[in-house]
Amino acid sequence: MTALAEAGPGAVVLTLDTVSYAIGLDTMVIILEPGDRPDGTAVQSADEIALRGEPIPIEAGLAIDRRSATGLRFVGFVRLAEGCLPLGPLEFLCSWQSFERPELMAYCGMKIVNRLPFDLLDLVRPVVRSQHLPDLGWVTLLPGDPVAALRAFVDTWYADVPSATGEPASSPVPLPAPLNEFYRVAAGRNSILSGVNEVLAADKVRTADHDPFDGWQPVPDGLIVVGTNLATEWGIAIDPAQPDPQVLYLGVADEPVVEREPLSAYLMQHVLVNVTRTLPFHASAEVTAEQARRLVEPLRRVPLRPMRWPRDETSLYVGSGLVVAVCAGPQAQPRSAWSAREAKDDGDLCEIMVGAIDRSVLLPMREPGFEWASFGG
Repeated sequence: MTALAEAGPGAVVLTLDTVSYAIGLDTMVIILEPGDRPDGTAVQSADEIALRGEPIPIEAGLAIDRRSATGLRFVGFVRLAEGCLPLGPLEFLCSWQSFERPELMAYCGMKIVNRLPFDLLDLVRPVVRSQHLPDLGWVTLLPGDPVAALRAFVDTWYADVPSATGEPASSPVPLPAPLNEFYRVAAGRNSILSGVNEVLAADKVRTADHDPFDGWQPVPDGLIVVGTNLATEWGIAIDPAQPDPQVLYLGVADEPVVEREPLSAYLMQHVLVNVTRTLPFHASAEVTAEQARRLVEPLRRVPLRPMRWPRDETSLYVGSGLVVAVCAGPQAQPRSAWSAREAKDDGDLCEIMVGAIDRSVLLPMREPGFEWASFGG
């Protein structure tokens, strides 16, 4: 009753399986059920809740949409056996509508203003330690056979996602063997293709005959665009006539920027970086080089040369069920930002991005000696 009283007299109460909304004139109370639901409605981290997985009632969605005009404030609780545990005030982060029913809000993220200590977080979102984590056998195949390493990584990390049968869509031009194998490995596992950097489906590959995308430089003769950066819309290009071609970024600088590793190894790196960006169990922070060194000390360095994206010295480290990207040097930004004059270099600071196959993998990183910007463990 204390939780509902926060919404004031006459509040409209809407109850679903994992969440209740009490909507008053100036306050919405959100009461969550405890539990770990990475793809559903639940407390997701010490400072964030997610409302999704079941339609957000239209009354609640409208109230959230009109929050600025009405001055609506948000308060959170979690329903435990002994009573409701207060999460305190919440702040709206972002939302989007349902594709099937645009009148309904499909997702809403809320920030927990007063970050939960880990002992309370474990009450409302208990973590079950995994007994089965993928091994690191695929790393032993690097740097000699990155195509086999990629196949072995995907077979272990995405074992619960069935691979599609049949041949992938055909490309307008013949493609190098490493890219064709990548498409076979990724078939049915679309998250492997996508991320901030996306590998285009084979039938979406662009050649010099295509008109350039808005803001892009034209595709040089002899090259094809096989990927994009979704944030800044620059292209990832190769020469399809080469058996294992260089990878070039078009539109990042006045001249193409060349990755250090060829296509076969770049595709392995692409998948690993996407793991740190797209999995629900992730963490990120900006730290000093020494703090980053201590974090990755117990991990295994992926034996490939540093990537030039998302920063010019991006190195990858792995453990069982864990991938860490340490991004140092100038940030990749569109157009001439890679020149010595304009590149942004944070000196001793670097960005770390962590992705884990299971939430329990992140538990040893809860107190790393610095403050996480976001942390899903």
